Amino acid sequence: MRFFQYLPLTIMPFMGGCIAMESVHNVIANTKSKYQEPTTGETANLRAFYSDASRVNIYPNSKKLADIRNDKNGGSVATKRFNSGLMSIDYEAKIIGMPFTPSNQRIFAEYKVPAGRPFIISLHYSYSELQGNVNVTTSCRKRIYKVNFEANKNYGTYIRKDNRRCIYQIFEYQLDGSEKPLTNIELIK
Repeated sequence: MRFFQYLPLTIMPFMGGCIAMESVHNVIANTKSKYQEPTTGETANLRAFYSDASRVNIYPNSKKLADIRNDKNGGSVATKRFNSGLMSIDYEAKIIGMPFTPSNQRIFAEYKVPAGRPFIISLHYSYSELQGNVNVTTSCRKRIYKVNFEANKNYGTYIRKDNRRCIYQIFEYQLDGSEKPLTNIELIK
């Protein structure tokens, strides 16, 4: 009986460590904010393809690079981060029912985005893996684009690594489901 009387005192130091680790995890996992869809005005649909290695961020109230920092609705469409070897998924991918749903297993999220006015999309790719005793990191330059979508149209974006090339793509879905790369976008970084 006496053993159980002192058990809470024995466990307390370990519980404090668990609480501290959870706090550290929350700080690491929540350093990026989630993209917030517009609640007013014209919109278009955007399907963003991503992976553990790629990041897609949308800044709906930003027209230039300097605006990103203060864009309260800007953020990641979907994020996955590895913390101390464990994967942390901050939020689930959103699906709004866009046409031409991919039949392959690529991960994507669908969002309403502003239409009829410029905003910013940021694409980044970085991946690390252990090869033997060496940690090898592959990355692509972060690209920031200013786009202006038409209302009620369907768009898509992705970044991927193909051999030694980084492929950044922003496109419009055509009526037959094909992807037409946009030419009226501006690379700002």
